[in-house]
This record gives sequence, C-alpha cells and structure tokens, in this order.
Amino acid sequence: MNTRLTPARFRFAVQTVFTLFCIYVGFRFAAFIAWALGQSESAVAKPGAVEGFLPISALLGFRQLLTIGQWDSVHPAGLSIFIAVMLMAFLFRKGLLRVCLPGRFHLRYP
Repeated sequence: MNTRLTPARFRFAVQTVFTLFCIYVGFRFAAFIAWALGQSESAVAKPGAVEGFLPISALLGFRQLLTIGQWDSVHPAGLSIFIAVMLMAFLFRKGLLRVCLPGRFHLRYP
C-alpha cells in the first residue's frame, strides 16, 4: 500500500475537509433559519462562516439586477459593495487591492 502524500492526494484531502466544513455550516445555518422563523425551540447562533459566501451572493445579485432589474433583497450590502468596487476599478483603473493598499502594490506592480 502506497501511503506517500502526493500533491493530488493532498489536494483531494483539503477539498474533502472543505466540503465537509461547508456541509456542517449549511446544517448549522439551516438550524439558525428554523429558529429565526419560529419553527424550532432551540436557539442556534448564526455561523460566522456563512458570511464567506457574501461575494458569491453579490455576484448573483448583480446578475439578477442586470437580468430582471430587481435589487438583491437577501444581501443588499454585498451588492452595493460589489458595484462600488467595480465602479472604482473602472473609474480609477485600479483593482480593489491597489485601492486598499496603494503603497505596497504601487511599488511592486506599476
């Protein structure tokens, strides 16, 4: 039996752990939603990892805004931040990191 840790095995292990973590967060978030809607007696705190999906939600909200013209009601702040970043990148010809960290990135990448 070959137990050598190859890059492919390591990548598969990291992806498996991340998938299991996302499933766990999903169940915790479902329990939180059930409590928030009054469908459960046990109080569950909202998992903080849910906010990691905000950029994905903002991108989907932007697509919704372009296709049907409706502002995202689930994560309106994420959509606002996404549009502001896109406008800054277009108007100032800089990416988000060059706007946030102008000194460090300006010296390395002119």
